[in-house]
Amino acid sequence: MNFNLEQVQKFDKIIKESNNIAIFTHISPDGDTIGSSLALYMIIKEYYKKNVTLFVPDKIPKVYEFLPCVDCFNKIDNETSINKNFDVVISLDVATVERMGKGYFIFKKIPLKINIDHHKSNGCYGQINIVNPDASSASEVVYDILSYLQIKLTKDIAACLYTGILTDTGGFRYDNTNQNVLKKASALLDYGISHSDLCQKCFMTKEKKALLLTANAILNAKFLLRDKIVYASITLNDLKKYNAKSEHTDRIVETLRQIEACEVALLFKENINHTTKVSLRSKTFDVANFASHFGGGGHKFAAGLVIQKPINIAIDLVLGELSRVIKND
Repeated sequence: MNFNLEQVQKFDKIIKESNNIAIFTHISPDGDTIGSSLALYMIIKEYYKKNVTLFVPDKIPKVYEFLPCVDCFNKIDNETSINKNFDVVISLDVATVERMGKGYFIFKKIPLKINIDHHKSNGCYGQINIVNPDASSASEVVYDILSYLQIKLTKDIAACLYTGILTDTGGFRYDNTNQNVLKKASALLDYGISHSDLCQKCFMTKEKKALLLTANAILNAKFLLRDKIVYASITLNDLKKYNAKSEHTDRIVETLRQIEACEVALLFKENINHTTKVSLRSKTFDVANFASHFGGGGHKFAAGLVIQKPINIAIDLVLGELSRVIKND
């Protein structure tokens, strides 16, 4: 446990003294932000007996619809759609406030902010910051908080935390998997959840249109610097062609990274507002540091950024800079 325990004690005191609490995820929600948020939602509701509301700026991906209480999420349409007054707001797995999307307009108006995260790029923007960059996931941080406070889990809470840890470690394949992570995962299995069942749901089930979109992206992938850089792009026309959604692009960049000579894999995704989302993965290169030059961030071997330009311009900008850095590395 590598965070300030005094912050955890303050967290416990504030939740006990509050009446209305809000929880926010990040944009393009993944298994960790969803799992950690749901787990904390159930704890605050069932253990602390407080009013708590879950908010998500984007639609929950279909792959995570199996999680308990997932229907409790409220999608944020605009900043005026939420009239309730909250005492406290908690962000889960949100490295920067910009990652809240539409949620930030509401988040900034709530007086007391609690920031729970594991990204090294987290700027500690809350009054209370429980941030452990050595943790595998925000779900592991929540697990540590609950362990320290000696709060008993339920099978549903364990399933949510396990899903967050499982997905952010790539099924315990990434370099953020260590002995401590495996011990905590093992402890969560003691609550009666099934590792194989959760792996099946998170990694081995894919809609047909997602598979076809993935195949198209890989077939049209491009290679630079003797295959050190591998990239693919997904346009709005590609999504339309396969009747797919942005969530169906999940893990394409992971597949590109598997290429033997690849040092950095990238996936460029065209957005409706003429901006471009870029996902980066690597084996040895610090993509978080690289992404920070474009206002992005993440982890050493997994990061992301958004370029406020159309996709063709974004591809030239990012690849131009990356090629220069890789050549000089």
